[in-house]
Amino acid sequence: MAMQRNYFTVLFFLKKSKLLKNGEAPICMRITVNGKRAEVQIKRSVEIEKWNSQKECAIGKDRITSSGVRLIIFRL
Repeated sequence: MAMQRNYFTVLFFLKKSKLLKNGEAPICMRITVNGKRAEVQIKRSVEIEKWNSQKECAIGKDRITSSGVRLIIFRL
């Protein structure tokens, strides 16, 4: 009997189509388990220029970028 593999990925991205009044974009998290996706807004936002899409994190050392996404990752 063959064992079935389970796949689990987490992706952080900006929802650029839904900019907030302050000009920032909300950060979303996509969780994929065995090809089934679920998206959640993590109630954090960042300026588009401060987002590194390859590393899936914010760039900089200010309060929001240093604590926001890292806190979410550690809680997973």
